[in-house]
Amino acid sequence: MNSNQAMAPRAPWIPTATGRMSARQAESANSLTLTGVWLFFTGLSVTLSGIKAVRMPIGGLLLQPYLVFIGLAFPLVLLARIAKFPLGPLIGWIIFAVTYAIASLGPATEMMSPLNENIKVLAAIVAIVTVALLVRSRSDFIFGAAGLVASMAILAVRGLQSEDELAADKLIDVANKNSYSIYALPAVLLALYIVLRFDWKNVALKRFWFWIPMLVCAGLASYGILAGGNRSGYLGLAFIVFELFIYSLLSPRFKIVGRASAWLLVSAATASVIGLLIWRQATSEFERRYEQTVEGTQSDRLRLDIAMTSLKLAMENPISGKTPQQLPYEIGRRLAAQYQEGGAIDTHNVFAHLLGGTGFVCFASLFAIAGMLMFWKPKLPPGMQLGAGFYDARNLLRMMLLLWALRGLFTREILYNPGFCMGIGLAIGLCIVEAGLAEASSALRPGESRGRTLRPMLTA
Repeated sequence: MNSNQAMAPRAPWIPTATGRMSARQAESANSLTLTGVWLFFTGLSVTLSGIKAVRMPIGGLLLQPYLVFIGLAFPLVLLARIAKFPLGPLIGWIIFAVTYAIASLGPATEMMSPLNENIKVLAAIVAIVTVALLVRSRSDFIFGAAGLVASMAILAVRGLQSEDELAADKLIDVANKNSYSIYALPAVLLALYIVLRFDWKNVALKRFWFWIPMLVCAGLASYGILAGGNRSGYLGLAFIVFELFIYSLLSPRFKIVGRASAWLLVSAATASVIGLLIWRQATSEFERRYEQTVEGTQSDRLRLDIAMTSLKLAMENPISGKTPQQLPYEIGRRLAAQYQEGGAIDTHNVFAHLLGGTGFVCFASLFAIAGMLMFWKPKLPPGMQLGAGFYDARNLLRMMLLLWALRGLFTREILYNPGFCMGIGLAIGLCIVEAGLAEASSALRPGESRGRTLRPMLTA
């Protein structure tokens, strides 16, 4: 018998059914879900983080309001979707939390309570995981980002509505004006990335009535950073523009017209913010900070000496450091003669804080997490390739992590900042969505051959 005749003929309805299933999967990836709405309100609640009157005191802590939304959602996503989260980074965060807690064993100081510090670190990790798992579609990702950038615009308008030079201090009631940029920078990056993703033609949102307000909110947040006199915030905004320039330059997703449109859009947004600064005559603080940067200040030299002192302390105490709560006092003791500073000196640098305070094990676990996320590549069945959408989402995750590292050079509080917790979580969530599309496609067409998939920049 002829072998071809022995084979059962393929049912003619199979390709059609497969196509319908694939179309439904694609539609699901673009549709807004209830968790997306929850993400929007979670992001919007970050507004309350800047208003001390609504921050509920618990022990020695002021509760971040967005953690209420996170706490309600965490048990549900933990049970239903935890398998979607990349295992390596999840284990890395557990190791980081455990080693941080072990390193902080010891009595509290006036600057820091070990218990409160560990609660904040653990809450930040839970927030990142929860936000990532709440993202079930591209529209959910957009809604979560929209809530966060809207909250930053509200805080900017609230703090800068007065002509008083000290109005910038009102951006975040419970901290100084430098803290606002930690909240706002990830929101600005998310908004500009979404606006540049003009190839998302099927998301359940109308482009102009949703994305243009996001661009306006990002502009207000940028204005708040520039008017606040925070040099690390200026550097963060410049770095975002640089990242997006490189992203649009190297990604094959951008053709010639699209690349030019992206550059024009980012340039127009930058010019609009600068124009607003000039119109409000709010450039004096920027000019003063620029002169300080060019001339150099004692605080800049102090920061470098703090970092070097933290490195020496890590080499002397490689396993557990000097404890996070004792580190400022040890730095103050060692630099007292040189800077005539009394008492404790905060590191103002997350890497120096981890090195000197917790040792090399905890420090290395943080870098391991970053490395696994930056080169994350979900396993798929043989012959199946991840789509260009995943690599593009991973590029956003890389940009967010690099921005975190840059801004972390100027503060240790970035470890548990709501803006970056949501920003990193949303980027991971988008990667999960795009990877899920590839997995579903593999399940629907297990026997078909696949062509080469176009991968945007830095796909290693």
